[in-house]
Amino acid sequence: MNTFVAGTYGVGKTSLCKQLALSTGLEHYSASSLVQHTGPNKSVINSENNQEILIQKVVDLNRKWKSLILDGHFCIFEGQEIVKISLEVFNKLNINKVIIIQDEPSKIYLRLSKRAGQQFDLKTITKLQQLELERAQNFCEKYCATLLIENMSNIRLETLKNFIINTK
Repeated sequence: MNTFVAGTYGVGKTSLCKQLALSTGLEHYSASSLVQHTGPNKSVINSENNQEILIQKVVDLNRKWKSLILDGHFCIFEGQEIVKISLEVFNKLNINKVIIIQDEPSKIYLRLSKRAGQQFDLKTITKLQQLELERAQNFCEKYCATLLIENMSNIRLETLKNFIINTK
């Protein structure tokens, strides 16, 4: 079973997951690094095709490792449009735990401003955070997964580690 760490672009998922992988001994992968079919500013070119690629890669990885930490999004940009990923995709990714990482939109904005070409206004960041949370809640309710919501400003690595290791 896999843990999915989700949140909007620039919230700090990948950096956090690298620390979690070290502390838990689990392998960590970023969904975008497994797919590698993104356009400018991490926008997605073909979301349905990308999700099929992601599912197959995670299935293959789960043959080697029983549990993984996967970071990514419940909602992505396809061109200029926000696309909600089908909840069935996350079920096929064998997700049984979800960690939503949130932060102040202004802090996310500053992180994104340091990335080449990736800019979202505060309204878009706020909307994305809300959609990520809603989709995570919907997924967990529908597929009986466990949800943990954390704010990057006061995150405790030990809490996340215990959630990943000890939650069924």
